[in-house]
Amino acid sequence: MSSDQLKITIAHTADGHGLLKDAQILMHILAQQGHDVKRLQFDFYSPKRRSVFSKSLRVALFKFNLIFWVKQWQHFRKANPDCLTIHLENIAPDALLKGGKHVLIPNQEWFKTSSSNLLQYMDVVWCKSEIAKMIFTEFEVKTRLIKFVTSLSNDQHLRNAPKQNAFLSRIGNSGLRGLEQLVACWGKHPEWPSLHIVIPKKRQIHPCPANVVYVDEFPDAKDYMSFAASFKFQIFTTQAEGFGHSIFEAINLGAVVLVTDAPPMNEWLGDRQAILIGARYNGQHRLSPLFLVTESQLISSVEAALALENDQISNYQDQGYRLLQEMAGDFSERLKAAIKDL
Repeated sequence: MSSDQLKITIAHTADGHGLLKDAQILMHILAQQGHDVKRLQFDFYSPKRRSVFSKSLRVALFKFNLIFWVKQWQHFRKANPDCLTIHLENIAPDALLKGGKHVLIPNQEWFKTSSSNLLQYMDVVWCKSEIAKMIFTEFEVKTRLIKFVTSLSNDQHLRNAPKQNAFLSRIGNSGLRGLEQLVACWGKHPEWPSLHIVIPKKRQIHPCPANVVYVDEFPDAKDYMSFAASFKFQIFTTQAEGFGHSIFEAINLGAVVLVTDAPPMNEWLGDRQAILIGARYNGQHRLSPLFLVTESQLISSVEAALALENDQISNYQDQGYRLLQEMAGDFSERLKAAIKDL
């Protein structure tokens, strides 16, 4: 398989903020490296939307494992040797029918365990973190650590925007962001500055403390980024992550970030780039361990943030931005090497 120029399809089955961000970043970097890249999103990936024929075909291919013979035939014929399909988060079964090489870049906390039997058709699993590599190595599939990166904004005016002495937490639709712990803790500390939580109305907890403000709507990403850039602190009590785009976006906007002191969050960030919040093991979600911040550690981390002097805040900002720049160059080279190795 030539690494000079490939026809690359990036396939995913959902349109969440993180997945779409993954796809856009990969498309940009791979196009820069000279590949022909397209994105394939399975909006229709619902059995209710399938015809009787397509339902029956899928059952035959996957339930009765006829996909094995399809892949054997493709391998025998060396079908589409210059094609690569990258599956994001989960293996997209329909895209698996394409010939050529297949790679999975998983988010372990959302990977469907029912799809584990399809891992045998992946040429390699590219992992964003050491903990993901450890998890998928258990399936006896070839793994490779490529790490990841978020896109860097060139809008210096956002990094340098005046920042209010308040906290922002982007919760969104995820149930793994520690919402309950944040609301409860802020309720016990009315003296703390306000905490603004970005979350849909259906997931908001009511009644909420007077110093908690819910924000549920932004017309577009630019509006959110301008809003987020106005906060001195952003807090992420994340229980599990595939890759924390929101965390790195916050760093890029010049915020001091508070993050869960657990993998993979503490693989990416140390105490020079973030305030780490102590956490304990809290069970599993799909393939990922969960880590819940403790109330005492959350309190001490927030109070440590509030006690920072201006030069300490500047140091966090500088160290974080330097890390983002290093990650960008590192990821591009790792991705190029991983494709060459195919």
